[in-house]
Amino acid sequence: MCLTKRSVKHLQELVMVSFLILLAHGVKTEGAFADTYVTEFRGGATGAYTFTFDDGILNQWQYALPVLNEHNIHATFFLIGSSVEAWYSVVGGIHVPHVLNMAAAGHEIGSHTYNHLSLTDLNDVDVHAQMTLNQSFFRRYGINIVSMAYPYSATNERIQAIVSQYIEFARDGEPITTNSSSWSELNPLDLKWSSRGDNHYECVDRAIASRTWAIGVFHQVGQVGVQGVPTAEEFSTFVKYVVTLRDAGVLWIDTVKNVASYIRERSIATVRPRYDAEANTIKVSLKVGLAYPYIVPLTLRTSIGDYFVESISQAEMPISYKLLDDQTGTLVQYDVVPDGGEVTIRLTDQSLKS
Repeated sequence: MCLTKRSVKHLQELVMVSFLILLAHGVKTEGAFADTYVTEFRGGATGAYTFTFDDGILNQWQYALPVLNEHNIHATFFLIGSSVEAWYSVVGGIHVPHVLNMAAAGHEIGSHTYNHLSLTDLNDVDVHAQMTLNQSFFRRYGINIVSMAYPYSATNERIQAIVSQYIEFARDGEPITTNSSSWSELNPLDLKWSSRGDNHYECVDRAIASRTWAIGVFHQVGQVGVQGVPTAEEFSTFVKYVVTLRDAGVLWIDTVKNVASYIRERSIATVRPRYDAEANTIKVSLKVGLAYPYIVPLTLRTSIGDYFVESISQAEMPISYKLLDDQTGTLVQYDVVPDGGEVTIRLTDQSLKS
């Protein structure tokens, strides 16, 4: 089996350890009233994980996609343009109707080049052609690709310099590792995959323990008796495992585009809180100053001391939030669209609460 079940005891231990890490690193234990900062990952999670699928194989649609959709997980599918384009003649591949459905469900469509050729074997003109043809094909259907996976993991500085003219992020293949949550330590054109074949559980555990971003790679899904290929049941079991961690608040699961964008946005975000004593509100400004695809909401935490929150809004639109306690009092956690207008946190005195 390529995916082994974990015991309930192990899962409980992992969540507890992750929770302690979250308290130790994700929440400030010292700070003044109204202090505001961006959490390391979306939702204050301890680690991040991305499902990626290569080559556009039909069994990904048949066996993986329904499970992901059921649990509201968005994945990244790296597709070969020529294969998708020949939907009328290619058997066993994902084609245009599938792609449109996947994109509508919130999954990211990424590039695996137009013909799945080893880019390091091509001259500059042909590398440009592989990128241009693929981008143009998917753009016909309203899909703007910002990420890719190098075919055969073939890349170098020359290739990265070319593909950077077309996309923002690219997944390499070696070595097996996790990606930093610090943009200064991350090469967005050489992202590393963390699991392929039989170690998906381990890579998720490692991402949480090291507060990093793991990228899982899948090709075939649902084939019985093939080494390194999860059966439909094994894939479903793994998804349920990561969902438990997501629901516990320790793992953020999202696309390559969204996780990488969050990391970059966080690295340059300017957060300015100010307290209005007369109105009993905290105003928070969040500036990033980047264009698409850098529009991923950032998770903020603001210290509100002994107050309670009456409401939070951004540009007069209500925002959901949750409260966290630390030694200085209470922190409020909420998601904010960068450059989307000022946030208003309306406070109320404790004595007004029943």
